[in-house]
Amino acid sequence: MKHLLSEPLLHLLAIGLILFGTYGLLNEDFNEDPNQITITQSLTDRLIFQWATQNGRRPSQEETDGLLASFIQQEICTLRLWHSASSRVMWLSDAGSPKKCNTPLTI
Repeated sequence: MKHLLSEPLLHLLAIGLILFGTYGLLNEDFNEDPNQITITQSLTDRLIFQWATQNGRRPSQEETDGLLASFIQQEICTLRLWHSASSRVMWLSDAGSPKKCNTPLTI
């Protein structure tokens, strides 16, 4: 038992578990469902800022809704491509150019 407690690998494992647990407790996104798309106010603000930077004005409410719908569509396509790639056990970097996702979106 004394020999086991002096093992550096055991110390590394204990430190890793402490860091992993602390990160899980402090980070609210850590336990989030990977198949859930969360739209926060900061994400909305960032999309509006990017749009305003490109177009020189703030988007209207309809344009903001379109930005959010486009973001959700991209996230859905990314999730589908990821699940497709992981189910086929192929590396995304080997897939060549990304596939276009033409799935209709209804909100």
